[in-house]
Amino acid sequence: MKPSDRSFDVDAIVFDCDGVLVDSNESIERSWRLWVTQLGLDAEAILPGVHGRTSRAIAAEWLQPDAVDAAAALMEDVELSDVASVREVPGAGALLAAIPADRWAIVTSGTQPLFAARLAVTGLPTPRIAVTAEDVSRSKPDPEGYTRAIGLLGADPARVLVFEDTVPGMAAARAAGVRWVVRIGMGAALADEDAVIADLRQASWTGRLELAGAGGSPPLRDS
Repeated sequence: MKPSDRSFDVDAIVFDCDGVLVDSNESIERSWRLWVTQLGLDAEAILPGVHGRTSRAIAAEWLQPDAVDAAAALMEDVELSDVASVREVPGAGALLAAIPADRWAIVTSGTQPLFAARLAVTGLPTPRIAVTAEDVSRSKPDPEGYTRAIGLLGADPARVLVFEDTVPGMAAARAAGVRWVVRIGMGAALADEDAVIADLRQASWTGRLELAGAGGSPPLRDS
């Protein structure tokens, strides 16, 4: 499908953080490689599944239960020591500044300290509503985080649009009843997305969410 302009009449927008608002990919890759090395684990087996999930969930998948707390704490320390390379995703600041503060929220798989550190280094605004790893008992693709954020916004999921960049995150948004999911990134279209854009310079707020030159997998859902 050729890229096209899209317009969405939404009541609220919920953003994932890493890969959507902040470009932390290099930091994440370095941090996880250091983590698996220190714990003597198989990097090639673990790294493909780290994006979009909490570090605690990943530690629980690969380690014995009595080792999870220490491993999650180690990952927190490693990531917090490597925030200097994190950058704003192009267009993120302008888009957040344009949307009314009571109509957007962030759901992240990172902890609150890590989330705050990454926002601070990029200069992005702190949202009124943020759901971090401490606020949920289950990691994406479970919908708990999105359900919580949408409830705090007082919005109907059928009137909400989510920006995501990972398959677990997109699945979580859909499971929460979100009507529209827009993926940030490149590559082939995925089944759960309504549109895909390279970065947030292609998104603007005019009272509606406008996408310029969006791709997507047919059929794109009506706005």
